[in-house]
Amino acid sequence: MVNNEQGQLTQTVGAGWNIREAKPSDRSAVERVWSAEFDDPHEEVHQHALDEYFDPDHNLYEFSHALVATDARGRVVGFGLVELRNTSHMARHTTLDESEFSGRDGYLYLGAVESAWQGKGIGSKLFAQRCRWCVEQNANAIYGVAWQNPKGRSSDFLFKRLQFREIANTPDDYYQGRDCPVCENTCDCGGIIYRREL
Repeated sequence: MVNNEQGQLTQTVGAGWNIREAKPSDRSAVERVWSAEFDDPHEEVHQHALDEYFDPDHNLYEFSHALVATDARGRVVGFGLVELRNTSHMARHTTLDESEFSGRDGYLYLGAVESAWQGKGIGSKLFAQRCRWCVEQNANAIYGVAWQNPKGRSSDFLFKRLQFREIANTPDDYYQGRDCPVCENTCDCGGIIYRREL
């Protein structure tokens, strides 16, 4: 869920940048960063996902939360998306059985920081503030999947830094039949599922 068109300031957290709650008009900037760092956000599945975070009329909007990192001029240079999900939804979107979930869990959907702004602590703050939101929403646990790919881009270190534990691996098809931005043909990337109890 985005806060409102004002975009409430969450915290000023670094030299030349800060993090705030997203606002509806940030959607195109989030798409820009997503496209540069991961994949084409104009695919149908990505557009549907962004609707949850930026369209107040979406039925899952109230269970989703978006943060953006901005530079000193207010330009979006990173983002983090997190959502609350029930047991059946979590089981459908991972390789785990429903018995692994508690009924009200947080899911770290996606986060990215522009290459020029990486290494400044922005990703870590986005990660930590999304976890804090899950605590505020009385989630029982937080889950996330760290992409494992041939270029070595992974968020493993962020999960481990915040006391997540590795609980399972995903099959070697992280992009599930969609075009992978790293693999030339069929996706061979794997994923590691992490969990943190609250």
